[in-house]
Amino acid sequence: MKRILTVLALSLLPSLTAFASADGPGCGVGQMMFKGSSGLISHILALSTNGTFSASFAVTSGTSGCDTSATVRLERERSLFVTANHHTLSLEIAQGGGAYVRSLASLMGCGSVSTAFARAVQEKYGVLFASDRSIQSDLIGELRQVIQASPQLAAGCTIS
Repeated sequence: MKRILTVLALSLLPSLTAFASADGPGCGVGQMMFKGSSGLISHILALSTNGTFSASFAVTSGTSGCDTSATVRLERERSLFVTANHHTLSLEIAQGGGAYVRSLASLMGCGSVSTAFARAVQEKYGVLFASDRSIQSDLIGELRQVIQASPQLAAGCTIS
């Protein structure tokens, strides 16, 4: 039983690191619950709690200790988010919106025009998720091109 739990924990670790920062578990419910704790186990528990209780909502809404005005390593955040949520993003972009698409819009600097962002990326779904090409760096680059090609997004997005 102990081996099964260890294997399960280690298999989940790569996806949970999407909610991590260099200084610890970042923000979210897990960060609040394990604030002041140190060590690998505390960080893993905080990360898994964030994954369970939707850290992406906390980041986009500015709740649970997430400061949306703070300076972050945005490129890394984008890459981690796209990597960890690639499948869900694919589904939501095809549907024309959802919580993950709104989070992606925010990470791309388009939070104030997230509805237009969702519509634009839905129209470009075939380009964004073209076969094997849609790895994180390609997808982020294609998203930048979608933003630049749309006058509304180019004017409404703060970063591209």
